[in-house]
Amino acid sequence: MTYGVIVRVPAPIQAYEASHAEVMKATGGESGVGLIFHVARATEQGFEMIEVWDSKEQCEKFNQEVVGPAVARTGVDQSGPQPEVIEFDPVGVMLAGPSTGS
Repeated sequence: MTYGVIVRVPAPIQAYEASHAEVMKATGGESGVGLIFHVARATEQGFEMIEVWDSKEQCEKFNQEVVGPAVARTGVDQSGPQPEVIEFDPVGVMLAGPSTGS
C-alpha cells in the first residue's frame, strides 16, 4: 500500500537546500528505495515537502538511515519548532513519461 506524507518545516528554504544536497551526496544522487515522488517548495513559513512512497516502512527507514544523518551533517539548527507531518493515503499518482521531443 502506498504511503504519502506532507512535511511542513518552519525553517528557511536554505535549510532544505543544504539538507537535500547532503542527502544527494549520501545516496550518490539516487532516490531512496521505494520513493515514488518527492517535491519541495518554499512557503511563507519555511518550506514544504510532499512525498509518495511504496510503503511507510521504506519512508521511515530512509529518514532514519539517510535523511537524519544528512541533516545532522549540515549543522542546521533543529532546536526550533518541530515540522508538521501530515500522512495520507495516495489515491492516484501520475508521473510524466520520457519526453519524445520534436
